[in-house]
Amino acid sequence: ELFVAKYKMSPVKYVTKMRIDYAKELLITNRYSVNEIALMCGFENVYYFSAVFKKTVGISPKEYTKML
Repeated sequence: ELFVAKYKMSPVKYVTKMRIDYAKELLITNRYSVNEIALMCGFENVYYFSAVFKKTVGISPKEYTKML
């Protein structure tokens, strides 16, 4: 598939990566709650967002903000 050849990942993984990267940017600002960020990044609920974030980044969104 052309997409996988170009981006070295499936379209679903690419979209998830982009959403998590955007979430990281929003978490850095400290302007929004984790729940607001989850919704802004296209996740239906904060629990699923937190699970995907932790699986992708290795730590929870709250732990991520504490590292900054």
